[in-house]
Amino acid sequence: MKKPVLDDQEKEEINYKLQQAVQNNLPVEIKYYENKRFKTASGIIKKVNSN
Repeated sequence: MKKPVLDDQEKEEINYKLQQAVQNNLPVEIKYYENKRFKTASGIIKKVNSN
């Protein structure tokens, strides 16, 4: 699979959702791209490193 490219609006939306999850201790499910495949992780985010 080809790695997707996010536009600025999509990045802002993801950032907002992550910040809400951190502030409210909400469980999340994150789909990410690694080694030419999509993977999924779930849990509660303690902090976000924007790098």
